[in-house]
Formats: sequence, structure tokens, C-alpha cells
Amino acid sequence: MLVVPKMEIQSPGEGILAQRPGVVTEVTDTRIVVDDQAYPLKQSEKEFEDIDDNIMVLPTKDTWQEAVVEVGQEVERRELLAKGITKIYFQANVWIFAGLVIVMGSVWGIGKAAVYKHIPDYFPEQVGVVGGMVGVLGGLGGFFCPIIFGYLLDWTGLWTSAWMFMFVLSTICFLWMHQTVMKLSRLPSGFEGKIAGLVRGGAGNFLKPLISWDDEFSVGIDAIDHQHSHMLKLINQIDEVMQEGESYEQFAPLMKDLFDFTNRHFAYEEELLEKNHCPDLERHKRSHAHLLEELSRWQEKVAQAKTEDMNEHILFLRIWFPGHILNVDKKDADYLVEVLE
Repeated sequence: MLVVPKMEIQSPGEGILAQRPGVVTEVTDTRIVVDDQAYPLKQSEKEFEDIDDNIMVLPTKDTWQEAVVEVGQEVERRELLAKGITKIYFQANVWIFAGLVIVMGSVWGIGKAAVYKHIPDYFPEQVGVVGGMVGVLGGLGGFFCPIIFGYLLDWTGLWTSAWMFMFVLSTICFLWMHQTVMKLSRLPSGFEGKIAGLVRGGAGNFLKPLISWDDEFSVGIDAIDHQHSHMLKLINQIDEVMQEGESYEQFAPLMKDLFDFTNRHFAYEEELLEKNHCPDLERHKRSHAHLLEELSRWQEKVAQAKTEDMNEHILFLRIWFPGHILNVDKKDADYLVEVLE
């Protein structure tokens, strides 16, 4: 409704035709008389002069008829005696407009907060850079948008062209963010095949681990590959316990083992990177700290034994394990392999 401009449209409506030939003997605001036959005229029911003072949410219209003949004029059969006029009017009340603007601003504020929530989830090692870019883009928008609004008003003559522009821009940003998040949320290897097996009736196959070791997970360093393989085994055990509907008593020890082993593994990786003077050491440490914080948070959530939280945790593990290895570990592993050689 913020996009729709103020409208005042006037168009032809239903008129009155003479039913037989004759001479016009009377013309008033309410009727036309031809010989002895009277034709009533429809009168306007609304006063558009004062309509801006009314609270009107939806467009309103009015129809009336005006005489186009004069007294003494001879008319033929089916000749036009009165023309019809239809007027459509829309003007949002100032309080309704202000309320909609407040709601829109609140929605945009929540949306901005959601963007900042995505940054540590999908860019854990580049929170500062990505957050700074988001802030810079917001500042540029505050500078350029009013200029664009002015040009749009000059080109279109519509005061609501600014809202039209923001609607288009918001739609583009929404679709862009959706595509980016979907691209970053890479599913584990073999996930689609497991789901297809379940659809075909292979429920037993679905209970097997959903993440299988693949050569693409190898970083080229045997010690790290061995630790990654063990972490994968723990994740698969947690997944099997969940799929078989076991209680929290069976689930909790595995979760603790995964957290403790992951902590030791991260410490080993960081020590190896620091020993060999890896230039991306701090970025790698930040990524590890973020993941350990996530694991600790999930430990607290699953302690409440809520099924939905446990299912979300399994999904987090399925996405996190391959994502961290492929997007973080392998980049620094290439440096280590080159140094160690």
C-alpha cells in the first residue's frame, strides 16, 4: 500500500439513450423529459472535496450521469441523452501511512539483525571483514538512496516511486541472500543418495551413517586425516543413536567424547600451524573458537533432551564437518604440505 500512489481517475460510465424519437421538454439535475417520457439521472453520492479528511484504507469510487442535451432539442431513437461518469479515488490516511512506515522500518531492522546473525554462522573466520562490508553498504545506501529518490520523483512524477525502488531493491537483496546461504549450506557427501534410498523404501539404509569418508576430505597430512576420520566416526555414532531413538543417556557420552576430541584436535592443528608460521593462523583459530562455542552450546541444548534440538544438532554436525575441512583446513593444509616437504 505504500507503493500505490495517490489516484484520482475519471472514466466514462453507463449513459442514457433515448428509447424513441422526440423533443426534449425538460432538463434538470435529476431527470430528462422527452415528450412525455422521463429519464431519471443518477446523482453523485460522495463529496470528493472533503474525502482527504476521512480514514480510507481501500480505493473508493462514485458514478453519476450528466445531461448532454438541451430543452427544445430534437433527438432520434438511441441518441445519447446523458453521459455516465465514473471516478476512482485513493489516498491513504496519514495515520495509516505512518503506521505502515513504522511497521516497514521494524521489519527492515529485524532483517538487518538477521544478516548480522548469518555472518558468524557462515563466515566465522571473517566476521570483522564481512561485518564491516555490511556496515559500509548500509552507509552508502543512506547516502545514495535519497539522491536516487529525487531523480525517480523527477522522472516519474510519483511521490511513491521511492517505495517502489525500495521494494525492488529489497526483493533483489532477499533473493541474493537466499542464494548465498543455500550455496554455503553444502550438504554432506552421499546425503542425497541416502534420502533417495529412504524414499525407495530402504529405511534400514537411512539408519546408517550419513557422512562417509571421502578422498576430498583428505588434507594430505596423515596425522590430521586420522583425527578427522575419528571425528567422523563419532559424528556417525551420534547420528545412529539418534536415528534408532535411543535415550539421552546413550547420546550424552558420545557428545562429550566428540567435544573433548575436537578440542584436542583443534589444539594439535593450531600448534602445528604456529610451529610452521602459517600466515592464516589467527583466522584458523577464530574458526576453531567459533565451532567449539557452537558445540558447547549444543551440548547445553541437548541436555534438555528435546527431540527438535537434537535433530537440529545432527543437521549442524552434518553440515559443519565437511564444510570446515573443505573451506578452512584444506586451505592451510596446502601451506603445511609445501613447508613440510
